[in-house]
Amino acid sequence: MTSVRARETAVCLGMWSEHRTRLAGVAAIVGGTLGVLLASIMVIVKYMTCWSVIPEPAWIATVQPALGSLLTFTSPVGLWVVYGGFYTAALVLMLVGLLPLAAQLKDHRWA
Repeated sequence: MTSVRARETAVCLGMWSEHRTRLAGVAAIVGGTLGVLLASIMVIVKYMTCWSVIPEPAWIATVQPALGSLLTFTSPVGLWVVYGGFYTAALVLMLVGLLPLAAQLKDHRWA
């Protein structure tokens, strides 16, 4: 009887582990997508704040008007704080996705 219960527990834990790994994978995908989408906005906001030291890329003059109200609802510094917070969340989601991968790599010994 004990071996049946132990086997059921192991199966349940294995399913939970697989579920967590899938959720972490989804978190990494969402974080990566959010990071890619926010990267260009962060570059534009950086040039709006005058914090950059290199010349402004040519694509900013084309993309900035197209983004419209996404770049005008507050001051440039406020935009940096808002979009920077979202970008930080994207990085955390990507890190969450890396944790199960690190655990899997730790389990497999490299010869």
